Amino acid sequence: MKRFSIGSAVMAGFLGTLAMTALMYMAPLMGLPKMDLIGALGQALPIGLPTYLTGSLVHLFNGVVLAMIYAVAFATWLPGPRPLKGALYSILPWIFAMVALAPALTVLHSLLAGSAAVPAMNPCGAVVPMNPCGAVVATNPCAAVTPDGGTAPSAMLMAGMSLMAHLLYGAVIGAVYRAKDCVGSHSPESSPQVDDITCRLGNIR
Repeated sequence: MKRFSIGSAVMAGFLGTLAMTALMYMAPLMGLPKMDLIGALGQALPIGLPTYLTGSLVHLFNGVVLAMIYAVAFATWLPGPRPLKGALYSILPWIFAMVALAPALTVLHSLLAGSAAVPAMNPCGAVVPMNPCGAVVATNPCAAVTPDGGTAPSAMLMAGMSLMAHLLYGAVIGAVYRAKDCVGSHSPESSPQVDDITCRLGNIR
């Protein structure tokens, strides 16, 4: 039997988060749009610290907690080698990010923007042509652009990039995490299921 190793789980979460973050922010070097998750998290939680410091702390905390959940609840029964176990697990937080986290961040940004003073003119609004008879196409100067100056990336592309980042995170935590052997945990009076729970959670170190 194996027991949960909190030190190994924390290290796995830390390294997995670093790998995931590096992939997201190096995407422009491969001609892909940057995924500024840390900036989005920091803007959603204006607690007085610099935006990227807040976002980095939240991002790292999430990565460590998810790695601990993997170690306790998923590492022992998912199929395949360790990196595959972690990659399979990472699909769950990716689905959560797509279904709940991204919409929640959008709502928070809207609420925070609405609480601020409204300027006389919105600099992010579509530009209205000065000459109503001219054939000038309205543009949004604040729209996200790709590294080559193109239009904003599609939602499908961003979802695919997010999935790749999560799969890398999962593969790293799966490869790094090591459960410890639980020696002498069997008790004749208890069931194997109770012994397994006691082994994995009762001797946390």
